[in-house]
Amino acid sequence: MAEPALSRRARIAWGIVLALGLAAAAAWTAWAYYLGGAAGLGAEQPIAFSHRVHATDKGIDCRFCHPFPDRAPYAGMPPVQTCMFCHRSVIATHSEIRKLWGYFERNEPIPWVREFEVPDHVYFSHRMHLRKELDCPDCHGDISMEDRVKAAEPLEMGFCLDCHKSRGGPRDCVVCHR
Repeated sequence: MAEPALSRRARIAWGIVLALGLAAAAAWTAWAYYLGGAAGLGAEQPIAFSHRVHATDKGIDCRFCHPFPDRAPYAGMPPVQTCMFCHRSVIATHSEIRKLWGYFERNEPIPWVREFEVPDHVYFSHRMHLRKELDCPDCHGDISMEDRVKAAEPLEMGFCLDCHKSRGGPRDCVVCHR
């Protein structure tokens, strides 16, 4: 015996229930990913900055914004003037770029939240690692594909020792602990 067809009113009701369910799922996903600090996202920054847009989509090299790794012990966080090099004219009216302008006009550094930090008792030199032909992703992961950076691996002793073992690097305590 054939099932009776749903009435027009019942089909509309089921359509509404389905649409509401999909809308709720989409809203929850957006909240979890963009606002809720879902796993896989790094710290919320004072300006929403995307390494994916800058490094991958626009092809800007890491060293344009982080110019010191081969000349100083630390790569450094980019000063607001580095950002303004382009953003004086590139999408200058975007809401996030307007925040950037605020820091620039107040001559105030951007209070970036660091994702990669080595403890004070550890000596680390980007310069030394770059001379050994390591590249940024070797330690930092492929952040060029991230919209909000999160450290792929914690920069802890075990991570470093594993790398030193696999690449034949020094393993004497005094190399890093001075």
